[in-house]
Amino acid sequence: MGSDSLQTELDIMRLVKDCPQVISLIDVYENDEKYYIVLELVRGGDLLDTILKWDRCREADAIKILRSILEAISYCHDKGIVHRDMKPDNLLVSNDLSMIKLSDFGLATVLGPNETTNLTVGTRSYLSPEMILKNSYNASVDMWSIGCITYVLLAGYHPFSDDITEMPLYIQIVTGNWEFHSDTWSDISETAKDFIAELLVIDPSERMTAKQALMHPWIRMYSPPESPKNSPVA
Repeated sequence: MGSDSLQTELDIMRLVKDCPQVISLIDVYENDEKYYIVLELVRGGDLLDTILKWDRCREADAIKILRSILEAISYCHDKGIVHRDMKPDNLLVSNDLSMIKLSDFGLATVLGPNETTNLTVGTRSYLSPEMILKNSYNASVDMWSIGCITYVLLAGYHPFSDDITEMPLYIQIVTGNWEFHSDTWSDISETAKDFIAELLVIDPSERMTAKQALMHPWIRMYSPPESPKNSPVA
């Protein structure tokens, strides 16, 4: 990473230092050759490890996780920050799921209230249609990615075939070619499915914002109970 890119990332992390759902930047040291970045310690690994361990989340646990994610990204969007690489690998987990921490702002950017950009960056299976098409976009790209994350949490697999080559994957994404397969989704609530369907919307202007997502009936349905260790499997 170039020094300019690193400086941008550090500046963005300082902008969100007061958000408890974002990994804290403790300090930065440098010498003539290297930067040393000290970050808050989060002991639970990343959300990808959690998904692989559990296979699928119960809805209660998924809601708990998503509340933290939505609070983090809502705070960022209020500051004009678009993360652009929302995925389970970049979400760190506390031991008891009480807090998820958003991390890795290496691809993030800051946009003004009416500003857009069209640079394609991020992880291919979490890219939004408008980013793949190199259309102008704003913070709504993060919400598409959160729709993918929610799907993965509840189903244990991605809404798009992430084990295929790039072009077929991109065609699936830009055409919105995904579904709720009956063998997996029959025991998942219609409210949860509606939450995902309101995020995986091709037209970004019709996609829920972070604040709207926090007010969705599924997210507000109930306060998830504390989960026993190693038992959040659906």
